[in-house]
Amino acid sequence: MRPSVNTRGLVSFLVTGGFLVMTVTGLVLYVVPPGRVANWIDWTLWGLSKDQWADVHITFSLMFVLAGIVHLVFNWKPFMHYLGTKLKGHLAMRWEGGATFAVLILMVVGTLVPWPPLSQILALNETLRESWSTGADAEPPFGHAEEVTLQSLASKMRFDADEALSALRQAGLKVENTGSSVRQIGDANKRSPAEVYAIISGGAKRQAAQPSMGGLSAEEIDARFAGTGVGRKTVAQAAADGGIAPELALNRLTQAGIEAKADERLKDIAARAGNREAMDLFKIVLAAGK
Repeated sequence: MRPSVNTRGLVSFLVTGGFLVMTVTGLVLYVVPPGRVANWIDWTLWGLSKDQWADVHITFSLMFVLAGIVHLVFNWKPFMHYLGTKLKGHLAMRWEGGATFAVLILMVVGTLVPWPPLSQILALNETLRESWSTGADAEPPFGHAEEVTLQSLASKMRFDADEALSALRQAGLKVENTGSSVRQIGDANKRSPAEVYAIISGGAKRQAAQPSMGGLSAEEIDARFAGTGVGRKTVAQAAADGGIAPELALNRLTQAGIEAKADERLKDIAARAGNREAMDLFKIVLAAGK
């Protein structure tokens, strides 16, 4: 005769299983690359993408919470007994409850402020995530570049769309037309968006950049460079975009009261300069509106 299901045991196993899976997924999500990098290089771990790891974490978190609630219902009397509602040591148990509440509040505030050691944990998370972006191939030319069409990519990055299409086909990739997105081209040919872009960059000639962009207004710079990852550019790279020498770019920043080095990223300089926007520094480098 088949034994009856032990509901309490089942719930306990679900709570334990949920905790173990959430531990693994939580550790993975702590070290995964930022979305822009993960999507660009088609990052996976054990065959799962970043989004899939996040989905597993969410579903098991929900199961853990629901199983935890049922487990608490099954053990409500022992739980209340433990809290001291039916014992003499009420004051001691209230102190423990108050201490627990205080720790939870400190955790929330310490995370948002942030305070050590939580600030170090968050800083390590940022360091680990950014460590995946060690070269130009790991970074998209701008945010969500994998989602734009070949025609739009060509317009944004100043190269001929037909030449890009020809370069991809010569490399053996199947591409219908310039209306296909970089992601679609990559998926159809089992290549990452970064690999597709590398072929395009190597086979399509870019249009010559303007010798100087100093005449552009702030609005024109926003229209041309917004969403292109300005914050990840170094001062030297920003100067190259403007067709000026790095020394001139550094001089403009210095005149604006901002100390920087040619190999520093704009977003790091902006954070040091009172949490300013990287785009503001980019406009200073290009002397927008002057």
